[in-house]
Amino acid sequence: MKKPLYHGRTIIHKIETKNPIDLHLIDLGGKIYDASHILPEYFFISVPLFDDIIKQEIDEWLYIMKNLEVKEDFKSPYMKKVTERLSVLKMTAQEKDAYYRYMKKVLTQRDAITAAEKRAKPKVLKKVRAKKKLL
Repeated sequence: MKKPLYHGRTIIHKIETKNPIDLHLIDLGGKIYDASHILPEYFFISVPLFDDIIKQEIDEWLYIMKNLEVKEDFKSPYMKKVTERLSVLKMTAQEKDAYYRYMKKVLTQRDAITAAEKRAKPKVLKKVRAKKKLL
């Protein structure tokens, strides 16, 4: 491989002639699909060969895989979530343990509040929600 990214598709052909065939599939509703739109596609990625030049969204992802960081000017809508996940991956074992204990505690409390709200009488629930708005 000389480039970092290659793309391939599944091609069906006759064994004797090796000529590709035009294959269509029909679902139970009678809708016809071109096989090239539903058969697997393949991407071969060589992260070390990526030159760190960002031209399109896939380049942002290659940069992250190679450098384990997100640049501030990345445009993909998923970069905030990726930044959060990377920060957890970069933690030490002790930091991760503390983080996961904290997250478990927060989620347990949230679940308890949600369950209590579902069981609460409408008047009580209205008062609780009013107090939340004041905070």
